[in-house]
Amino acid sequence: MKLIVSTSKNTIIGTLEGTPEAHNPDMLYLDPPEGFDITSINDYTLVDGVLTIDPAAALQRAKLQKIRAIRTHFDAIMQGIKATVAAYEIQTWDTQREELV
Repeated sequence: MKLIVSTSKNTIIGTLEGTPEAHNPDMLYLDPPEGFDITSINDYTLVDGVLTIDPAAALQRAKLQKIRAIRTHFDAIMQGIKATVAAYEIQTWDTQREELV
């Protein structure tokens, strides 16, 4: 697999199996860097002809993944709590919350 890199945008715009059909001066065809993960393709940028990870993009992706994991974990906890409570009790939670204020 080769990575198709736009020299005008300095980003990976796709992948290529095999050899490019025609040479495009605005594109580079590079081997993936060590540890390359296709799911983080947008984290890479071209700096002086070398693909490097953009720290800001990598941090943003890591934050989103962590938030998703926290929400999934919390949803599982809430489902466990709701399983032990009567349906009519759950329906009044908003009212009970307002009464506390």
